[in-house]
Formats: sequence, structure tokens, C-alpha cells
Amino acid sequence: MTSFTVSYTPILILPAGASAAAAFAGAASLRRCCLSPLLLLPPSVAAASAAAAFAAATSAVAVFAVAACFARCPCECMLTVIYIVVTKEAPGPLTPQTSKGKGKRKRAPTAVVSDVMPDRASPGRRGDNLQTTHRVSKNFLKVLVSPEDPDVDIIAVHGLNPTNTEFHAEATWTVEDKLWLRDFLPLQLPSARVLLFGYNANVAFETSVAGVREQAINLLNRIASKREEAEEKPIVFVAHSLGGIVVKRALVEAKLDDSYKSIREATYGIAFFGTPHQGGNFAKLGDIAASIIRGVLRNPSSTFMEVLKKDSLFSDALVGDFRHQLEDYHVLSFFETLPMGRLGLIVDQKSATLGLAGLRERQIPMDADHTGVCKFESAEGDDYEQVSFNLVRLVKSAVKAAAERARIASLSVPSSRPLSEAASVDTVTKSLLSHLPYAVDAPFNSYSRQHDPTCLPDTRVDLLREIYTWADGKDGRFIYWLNGLAGTGKSTIARTIARKYFENGQLGASFFLSRGGGDVGHASKFFTTIAIQLARKSQSLQRYIGDAVRKNADIATQSLGDQWRQLVLGPLSKLSGDSYPSSYILVIDALDECDNDEDILTILKLLAQAQTLRTVRLRVLLTSRPEIPIRHGFYQIPETEHQYCVLHHISPSIVDYDITIFLKYNLGLIGKKKPSLSASWPGEETVKQLVQIASGLFIWAATTCRFIQEAERVFLIRKRLAAILQIGSSISSGIPFLQNVLKKKKKSPQAC
Repeated sequence: MTSFTVSYTPILILPAGASAAAAFAGAASLRRCCLSPLLLLPPSVAAASAAAAFAAATSAVAVFAVAACFARCPCECMLTVIYIVVTKEAPGPLTPQTSKGKGKRKRAPTAVVSDVMPDRASPGRRGDNLQTTHRVSKNFLKVLVSPEDPDVDIIAVHGLNPTNTEFHAEATWTVEDKLWLRDFLPLQLPSARVLLFGYNANVAFETSVAGVREQAINLLNRIASKREEAEEKPIVFVAHSLGGIVVKRALVEAKLDDSYKSIREATYGIAFFGTPHQGGNFAKLGDIAASIIRGVLRNPSSTFMEVLKKDSLFSDALVGDFRHQLEDYHVLSFFETLPMGRLGLIVDQKSATLGLAGLRERQIPMDADHTGVCKFESAEGDDYEQVSFNLVRLVKSAVKAAAERARIASLSVPSSRPLSEAASVDTVTKSLLSHLPYAVDAPFNSYSRQHDPTCLPDTRVDLLREIYTWADGKDGRFIYWLNGLAGTGKSTIARTIARKYFENGQLGASFFLSRGGGDVGHASKFFTTIAIQLARKSQSLQRYIGDAVRKNADIATQSLGDQWRQLVLGPLSKLSGDSYPSSYILVIDALDECDNDEDILTILKLLAQAQTLRTVRLRVLLTSRPEIPIRHGFYQIPETEHQYCVLHHISPSIVDYDITIFLKYNLGLIGKKKPSLSASWPGEETVKQLVQIASGLFIWAATTCRFIQEAERVFLIRKRLAAILQIGSSISSGIPFLQNVLKKKKKSPQAC
């Protein structure tokens, strides 16, 4: 029988005549490797001093070997060039012998593979007596830090461990015996319990056939066992590389299995360190490692590496499954900016980030490569300070949110409560609703929008009539899309519609978006704001929406889909009787100014579900520029279910007529405030010139009026009007000029 020794250890090759300095340099390059490196010297080398220096620097084993397989170190340090040595007769790697036989070192961890002759009872079969004796990684969830009364669980999940080293879970987060989750973080979060998850993430030479799903369930089971008496405490995951994919899979499984519901609901956030959400560039190196192993063992199982391959089916499926939960969590995405030698960036920014809207995700670049992105030598280092600042803030927010959920839950009224206590129930409901996130600047009549104009009498007559007819209609076209280029008056029309239906009691809600406007620049408070406005319309809606909040205390952190179904569609579908209007209208302005294209598409898809309502009609007036995401969204809504109008296609003569009325009205107000101006100021001819310069843009007319109005003295009013006419004669639109002057005026009141 011939046996082979397979060593799962990184190796450095030294050329013939290598010096001690070269050995030390090679040792330094391997210092961060989680395994014990070997030194490989070809038989022609007599550089015993180099071997001794290398061994002293790394506590490594120096060997003479007859064969080697080339690849990268699979522990994710990516620093070495060989990791498998095959020597005949399985002697075990030893240091070069001295004349007195000194220098023997302990054998490296090995797997002995017997190449057995065919068994007579089983002709033609080989390898039936395969034996393996190598160090196996443990599956565990152990507590690193356990304060007396913890208020949050931080759970760390490591990445790939293809060589199945026993202490890879610790080594992932460790530099020179400093495990920052244990040694640094408790100084800033003394009440946080820190747990470390270890699992078999072997690439090819697996000791189990568990795939990502199995390891995810393994994680859930172990978390559940650790939290039996503290299910309400929030959870923050910290994951490196593949560990992030295991966490995502675990949360998907927790969504599907109610036995893990408490874990999903307790999870507040995730800190991803170099997690390849769309696959990673070093998956191909895993294929190299797998092919080497296959040369020794037949048909080894390998499921984990498929997850990291670019555009793999499993990765795509997981992305799709997890997308439905994206809005449920707060995310920190730390990504590498330093290349891993010639391999370049292992997981680039695009793959390492999720692209969540608003404050749901913070993307933080790290001055590190893929391995160093989650290792820190000192609590005072800039890299650790960057991580700890964001992580501490995330954890504190999780604790605060959990306390708020507990407070809201304490307000819950049992369903068996007597109806005689209706007043108390109403008080509780109002208290529940008051804790839904609300974008105060979103409604058309918010304080910040009180000076925004509506359409003047005798303007937009035909268009407004068309929209009123649609809003009051009973056909299936429940969405009206008013689109137009910038400055064509969409928002003014939307405010006019919102005002009319607000006054007759049929305005369900309004949400006016504004890019970069904080809460009105993204969708995180979109449906909660609409729900609160709806709750003010009737006691029935208030009760139904309050019940939804009571049953789902964390609804505000859930996905847009869950918020729409539970806070809007569900309560509206429960309405019955004659105590409510037969229809409500939602007015949504400038949807294109939402900062996330995927959220725009999601909102459109959800609004399309309004057609399922039977007891009440919900009509949605939506305005936007004709941008691609919105056009694509409407392509998916049948023409029989929506109506649209393109503002910039309206006859120019109609638009010019409306702008003429607008200019006469606003310039007339200026004239009334300045008696020294003539009663006919600025005159019909001047108004015609201004209309011509406006070229159909209401925003130009509005900016012009504002520009002139802000001049306090008559001579400045005349000067500004003359400047506009002069600029307009050479520039088709003077908006940039006017805006620049207005900015200068804010800095210097004497300008122009």
C-alpha cells in the first residue's frame, strides 16, 4: 500500500541560495495567515540558515518535498503561493536534519489517504477503504463577552475556512492575539453580549455536506438556544465575507419558519465586512483549490464556493429572497479599497453594498484588503475608530428601538377587553399611531409648503377638468400619471388637486417628495406617513391601522410591501357601511425625486394593488418627470388601469395663455405694493416678451417674479426687469442667471 501525506498549510518557496533576510521577508508576508506556514526548499538548496531564520520567525515547519500544487492560501489571507505538499510514505513534514539529528519539529496536521488495491469481493473498485485523520473545525456559538445584564446580542459570523482550521472563527477577527470583538468593543458597549459563531465553511475537502441553508439553520438553532430567556433583546450581526451570506440566508429562513420569528423580529441591523452580495472575484481560486483536492479524493462535496461565484444561480436566488427583507434592517457595509496583490479587489464596492435608500445603509470604505477589512491591531487606530463609531451607533439605535417596541407593546389592549372601555382603546390607538415615523414636510399643506402656489383661476382649465372627471369616476383607471419636463407646473397642479379634495373630505393622503429633502427624499417613511393621514379620516381607519401597529410593533422597520399591505391596503379593505366616503384620492408628487430607483418601482407595483379594493375606491394621482424607472413601472400596469397626461405635449398656445395670467397676477401684486409704479406696469408688451422668453416653463415665470419681487426699491425693480429682458433676448431661458443673482443677494443684500 502506498500512502500520501496531504498538508493543509500555507507554504513559502525560497529559491536556491536564498538569504536569511529573504526568509524573514517571506515570514512577514505570512504573519496574518490563520494557519502555520511551511517553508519549501528545493533539494539543491543548502541554505540552512535561511530555513532556520524562517522557522524562528514564524514557528513554522521547514520541509523538503518532492511535489507541490500551486494555488493561493485558502484561509482568505490570499498571501501565499502553495498550500498542498505531497510526500511519499507519509513521513510528515520535518525540518532539515542537523549533523546531530536536532531540529525535529512536530508534524503538521495531515490527512492520510490510502490508495488501496481493488478488493476481491468488489472487483474494479478503488478507494473503498479511504481514511482521513485531519483537524476538524467545530460548530459552535460561544459567548465571548457576557456582561451581568446585557441589553443587546452582537453575533459574529466568519467567512470561508476551506482548510477547516479549528480556530478560524477567532482568527477572522484577530491580529496578534487581539480579537477586537472581545478586547476592544466592550469598552464602548459594556452592556453588549458578544457571541462568536463557528461552522464548517470548508471549500472542497468538506467534513460535512452541509450547504449554506443548513449552516443558516444551524446558526438559527444555536441562537435560539442562547436566547430562551431573552427573546426580546435586539440582535446585531457582524459578518465577514461568506458569513454575510449565511446571515442573509438565516434571516430568509427565519421569515419562512415561525419558530424563528423572534430572531427575525429582534434583528435590528447587520454589519457586513466584504460580503460578496453578487459574488466575489476569488471564487475562481476556490475552483483551483477544489481541483487539487479532487486529484487526491474522488467526488468531494462543495457547496459554499458556488455562493461566491459571480452571477451564480444560488447567489441570484438569495438576492431575490433577501430583497423582500431589505427594508427590515439597518445595514453597515464595509468594503475593501486595497487590492490583494495581483488579484486586485476581491469584493469590490458594487458587490459589497446593497444600495438601500436613505439611512438604511451606510457604505464605509476601508483602507484594507479583503482579509484586513475586519482585523484591527489597536483600539486607537483610525481603521478601528471608523468601524467602532458606526457599529456603536448602530447598536445603540437597536437598544433604543427595542425599548420603544417594549413600550408600545405595553400599551396593547387585549382583544377581550369590554367595549365599555372604548375611550381607553381610542387613547391607546392614538398613542400607537403617534409612534409611527412621520415625514412632517410631506403633506401638501405642511408648514414648510404653506407659500407654495396653486393654479390661478382661469388657468389649466381643461387639464384640471380632466383630472376631476377621472378622480370622481368609477372606471378601472385608478392611477392618473401626470408627467412632464422640469418646470412645466406638475407640483402646482398636484397642490391644486390636493387642496380641492382636502376641502371636500376625500383626500386620503398626500406625499410631496423632494430630492435631498431629508424624510421626503426617500421612501422609508412613505407608507407610514400615508397611513397616519388616512387614520385621521375616520375612527374606523384609525382603529384598523392601530390594530396593525399593535400586532406588528416593528412595522415601521419592515419592508415597503409589508407596510403597504398592513397599514394601508388592509385597513382600507376592512371598511364597510356608510360612515366613509365612497372613494379616497392619494396625491403623490415628484415620485422621480425618490433617491432609490428600486423603491420607485416597488411603490408603483404596490400602488397597482389598489385595484383589489372593493368596499372603497382608491384613486392615485401621481406626478413625475418621464424618467426611465417610472416609465418601466407603468409598462407593467395595463392601460385599462391607468390614465396619463404629458404636460409638455399640451398645445403651446394654451400654456402661454396660462403663463400670461400667472405673470400678470404676480407682477400686478408687485405694482400694488409700489404706488410709484404706473397702474399699467409692466405693460402688455413686456408681459408678451416675458411669456416668449419663458418658452412654456412655469418655473421660469415663477423664478422671474420672485427675482423682481425681492428687490425692495423701485429703481431696483425696474433694473431687474430690464436685466431679465436683456438676458432673455440672448438666452432662451434665464433661469440660471436669475438663480445665481438670487444666491448673491442672500450673501449681499445690496447686490443688483
